[in-house]
Amino acid sequence: MSEQHRSWAEPFKIKMVEPLFMTTRTQREKALEEAGYNTFLLRSEEVYIDLLTDSGTSAMSDRQWAGLMMGDEAYAGSRNYYHLEDAVRKYYGYKYLIPTHQGRGAENILSRILIKPGDIIPGNMYFTTTKAHQELAGGSFVDIIVDEAHDPGSLFAFKGNVDLAKLEGVIAEYGAKRIPYVSLATTVNMAGGQPISLANLKAVRELTAKHGIRIIHDMTRVAENAFMIQQARGRVKEAQRGRDRAGDLLLDRRGHQGAKKDAEHRWLSWPPMNGTFSKRPATKWCCMKVCTRTEACRA
Repeated sequence: MSEQHRSWAEPFKIKMVEPLFMTTRTQREKALEEAGYNTFLLRSEEVYIDLLTDSGTSAMSDRQWAGLMMGDEAYAGSRNYYHLEDAVRKYYGYKYLIPTHQGRGAENILSRILIKPGDIIPGNMYFTTTKAHQELAGGSFVDIIVDEAHDPGSLFAFKGNVDLAKLEGVIAEYGAKRIPYVSLATTVNMAGGQPISLANLKAVRELTAKHGIRIIHDMTRVAENAFMIQQARGRVKEAQRGRDRAGDLLLDRRGHQGAKKDAEHRWLSWPPMNGTFSKRPATKWCCMKVCTRTEACRA
């Protein structure tokens, strides 16, 4: 349907509502004081408008809910796993995948496999859980995002871009062998959802390939990133395809590609890959705990 003929009505029906407790100002002040002004210590029933996260907060379609009821919950060999595997191979081009409950689990697995004490992980700004898992594995994060990302007054269109000079500087200072991967997020949550341009991502890929460094691509909000490229360049399909296959591994935090955010689901993440890893002896053990009938567990 063309833009000029689009209906004002949304193309769906709302079948269920959930009542919320509407608090008074006095109640909210009391709840904040009792929580020590730490929003993580607030009880959910005390919060009227919850903006803490957008993970798993979207409404699901009737077909999604029906799919849950019809799902194969077999402990191994589930037909739903093979359906997921086929979809990832078809639309993303990755050969293997490891289903996890959400992106934090995927981050933990990848960090334990790839990072050893003393390693350096450059990234276009950090996300809290990503940095935590990197540091728990013995690594140190280095911010290589462009300076415009730290300037709220800047109108630069792609504040998620990697500063290539900063990345080259990190490689020169520490050496490629101490860099297990470059961590890229699209969009960049800590910068307010800022996008990275396709040209910049390609340049980062060329630079890392030159030094034999992997890219771990966090696709938390890749659809929005592609949309913002479309608005700036008009090439959303090219942007989506280029981004989907830019990394050696694909990691989409907080459950997916794109289950808990862009795909509007409540659970699931997967770090797919086209190869295997043998950097650490723990690789086989760590993967075997979470792989489901794939060849990705080979050490």
